[in-house]
Amino acid sequence: MAEALLPFGGSARTQGGSIGQQVLRGATEAQQQQQHGAASDAAGGTQPHAQQAVQQLPQQHQQQPDTLPTAAAMADERQWYAKLSQAGCSRTEQLRVCSHRGRLSVEGLAPPGSLSAYSVLYKAGVSCYDVDFMLTSDGQLLATHPDDLAAALEAAAGSAAVGLRSRMRSMTLAELRAAGADEDQFPTADALIKVFAGLLADSGLMWREKREPPYEDIPLLLMDLKAEAFNAGAINGIAAVAQSVRATPHIALLVSSPHQLELVQQHTQWRGPLIQAFMDRDNPNPIVSSIELQPFALLAPSIRMSDAFMAAAGRLGKPLLTWTVDSPADLHRGLELGVNAVVSNAPLALRSVLMDWRDRCSDRQDNAGATG
Repeated sequence: MAEALLPFGGSARTQGGSIGQQVLRGATEAQQQQQHGAASDAAGGTQPHAQQAVQQLPQQHQQQPDTLPTAAAMADERQWYAKLSQAGCSRTEQLRVCSHRGRLSVEGLAPPGSLSAYSVLYKAGVSCYDVDFMLTSDGQLLATHPDDLAAALEAAAGSAAVGLRSRMRSMTLAELRAAGADEDQFPTADALIKVFAGLLADSGLMWREKREPPYEDIPLLLMDLKAEAFNAGAINGIAAVAQSVRATPHIALLVSSPHQLELVQQHTQWRGPLIQAFMDRDNPNPIVSSIELQPFALLAPSIRMSDAFMAAAGRLGKPLLTWTVDSPADLHRGLELGVNAVVSNAPLALRSVLMDWRDRCSDRQDNAGATG
């Protein structure tokens, strides 16, 4: 038995083999599945969710990948599943996989970080996103990490790219667009929030109740404002757009220092959830205080934080969203630690592994009951 992916963590059992294994088999079989998808459906089979999603993309993005770059990283998933405890198995039902920077992990579906990519991810059941934002010289927020933007601009400039990386931060939005930062692949914060809100509205998952949402379950867009992008004007602008599309509970702001928290609380009109980030390179085992962390809806520790810290953080009763989880080994650790969500650069492949583990855990429980 395998699980067919439904949006937002749901699943349905179907015949047709392990979806996780299908996603990881490689380009040759993926091409065959795409060519013979109709015959497979007629026979009761299932296509990998990444292949299902590609059929809904604009034609210019329907490119079959030559390789699946995360296949090698996921190849040892069976040995890590074998180490999974019964408690870890039970948590496969609730764990969420989130995308880092709008990455998919399967080439050819959509440009990473593009508006198209978020639509693909959402339809494939990945409904939370940890997104970096940088500030242009004229005060616009772009949904990209500076390194990703620089790489794209240098590729577009070719031999004229000398010095482009150093000039990039002094360029206006219009200048960046002219240099190759197209609107789909490098959207503004406003555009991304509005597309995200549209997906929420279309799926009927916009949170409209007055009580505090269950942040571990609802779709979330995590705003990680880099360097000078973390300022009162930018934050107020995000808050205004989120409010205008009624998505405030779904737009979260990542905070990594007391100074940033003070700025948000005293100098902005922010009403959305706050997320406290913990960097293992700063201190893998900091002391956590329920009083100090009271303003935060979620905690976002690195997967490299110490076991003692993760246990202490888990006892605070706030959802844990852990980053960056790109391998079965780290997925195993997250499940054993009891985190609520993991942020990944390979969300589709990792989620497929998780779904397979969920299926096998269910079979393990059934077998244990039969022999007991």
